[in-house]
Amino acid sequence: MNKETKHEGSFLLRIFNLSFVVLSVLPILVIFYVFQTYDMQDVLIDKEQLRLLLIIVTVSVLFVFWGFRTMLLKIIGLSRDMKNALLKRVDTRLIRELAKEKGEIADLAKTFGDMLDKMEDNIRELEDTKRNLYDILTKIGKALSSMENLDLLLSLILDTTLNALGARRGVILVLLEDGTYQIKALAGMGNASNDEIMSALNQSLQWVISQKKILFTQGLEAQEKPGIMTAPSVCAPLICHDKVVGALFLGGKQKSAAFNDDEVAMINHLSSQVAMALENFMLNKDMETTYLETIAALALAVEAKDTYSRGHSERVGVYAVKIGTALGMPESDLQTLRDVARLHDIGKIGIADNVLKKAGKFTPEEREIMRKHPAIGEGIVKPLKNFKHLLSPIRHHHEMLDGTGYPDGLSGGEIPLVVRVLTVADIFDAITSNRVYREAMVMDSAKRELRDMVGNNKLDQKVVDALMRLVDEKKITVESMKTPAEGAR
Repeated sequence: MNKETKHEGSFLLRIFNLSFVVLSVLPILVIFYVFQTYDMQDVLIDKEQLRLLLIIVTVSVLFVFWGFRTMLLKIIGLSRDMKNALLKRVDTRLIRELAKEKGEIADLAKTFGDMLDKMEDNIRELEDTKRNLYDILTKIGKALSSMENLDLLLSLILDTTLNALGARRGVILVLLEDGTYQIKALAGMGNASNDEIMSALNQSLQWVISQKKILFTQGLEAQEKPGIMTAPSVCAPLICHDKVVGALFLGGKQKSAAFNDDEVAMINHLSSQVAMALENFMLNKDMETTYLETIAALALAVEAKDTYSRGHSERVGVYAVKIGTALGMPESDLQTLRDVARLHDIGKIGIADNVLKKAGKFTPEEREIMRKHPAIGEGIVKPLKNFKHLLSPIRHHHEMLDGTGYPDGLSGGEIPLVVRVLTVADIFDAITSNRVYREAMVMDSAKRELRDMVGNNKLDQKVVDALMRLVDEKKITVESMKTPAEGAR
């Protein structure tokens, strides 16, 4: 209890006690005086009656004092608790306990209880609103910090649109290079699969593609799968330079029965903005792809200058993809292996020829220079926002499980599976290829070398085992991959 509340309660009690003295104790004193002077007065009242009267008045006053004081204490306590509730948190349990009692205090407590219920409802609504705003701001922050993530950006747009229009469900589709449409963002669809959603929206999608107009309906249940897009619904084509690049679906309204004119105008404007964002994203991605292809071609050109490294990147890509397939890796990881195999040694562009092409083993200083090529390669690819997934394999393909690799000395679980596969493929091609200072190992020797590295905790055993199975099954044959004198350092 704070000092101000204590002071207010003490003041009320002092006022009550003073009033009690003036209004109750004085009559008792008068009666007591009469009783004491009874023998000296010529009165008609019997002394026993006077004694009884004194007792009755005293008991009555004490009872009234106790009753009023109890009520006053409850009022003071309730006022204090309500004030503290406004300053801190409302003790709803106390209010509800008081409401169970009888009398004016209970009625007052019930009134306060109703007010508290409404306040709690308002607080919950405010908290929900705060959470929604926080989620939106979080998504905006992520989108602004990594605009290369198209799915995240479209998800942010869709969530914001649903909140603004009061819609219950939404989908954004994007046109792919093969002419099909893919779901890039969705909300409110429950457990419906992507195939079910595409099937349900197919008829509307075909209409807006052909007409290049927004389609409003009272519901899709009659013509398409029920429950996907409830009435009212809208399908808007995403058009850029007179070409449909995607579609926006919205379904269901939380408050009104249809989309009004202002909402239609907003949907039109939003569709145009999303289409432009998609176009800009694709243009940016095309530019980065062109850059990636350019540096990949440059890497091949540099590789081709050296007889002992010619064909190395291509072979590593073939080995890595076959190993990844044998391990059941997803297609996205297999594509990463294809791309990164071409670029994993791109950093050698920055290594001087007198070191890169040295006939013989490196000095410690030359070895340190050579070990910089993974970091140099990472720096070359780093500006490509859409290819950030290639950075770790490029930088870490010389890391070892025991932490003795370079450039960062990663170990164990710090090294992703994609990197482990690339490392094994790279080493396998290196030891089975001719070098300036030694001949290529025969397959049996190469197997022993790899198994020794597994035993010394350098390489991942399951990756090496997968490679060995492929070799034993003749699915990887070194001879068919090479021309005479080829090799890699």
